[in-house]
Parts: sequence; C-alpha cells; structure tokens
Amino acid sequence: TNRFEVTFAVDDLGASNVQVTKAGGSLVGEPMTIPTVGTLQLFVDSEGNQALLMQYEPAHAAQLGLPGSGSGGHSHE
Repeated sequence: TNRFEVTFAVDDLGASNVQVTKAGGSLVGEPMTIPTVGTLQLFVDSEGNQALLMQYEPAHAAQLGLPGSGSGGHSHE
C-alpha cells in the first residue's frame, strides 16, 4: 500500500490542537518531543485523514528557513 505523510509546521502547537478539535478532528495520543527539533502531534481530521502538526524549536525553524523564524523566511507579521 502506498502512503504519504503530511506534516504542518505551526507556531503554537496548543492553539493548533484546539483548532483541530474545533474543526471536528481528534488528537491521537500525546505530543511527542524530538529533542532540539520540536514537538509533534498526530491528529485525524473530520474525514478520517491522518496528519501531523509540528512546532519546531526556534533554532531548528531558523535552519529550515521557515516563515517567521528570522532566517530569510517570509514573515507573516
């Protein structure tokens, strides 16, 4: 079976978790921390699709050039 994994980078994992549940999705398990990288949360959306939310540590976000990280990414400010 072919599968793919979608991970969304978020600024605030807690707030994003609230948005998932408000939109009819559900969180799966507890958040998982990857030291020096960030924290992941698996969720299932209202249609049964699994995806991940990732709040990167600031230094790692900067290495990736993510928006708002201050390292060349486009800020949403």
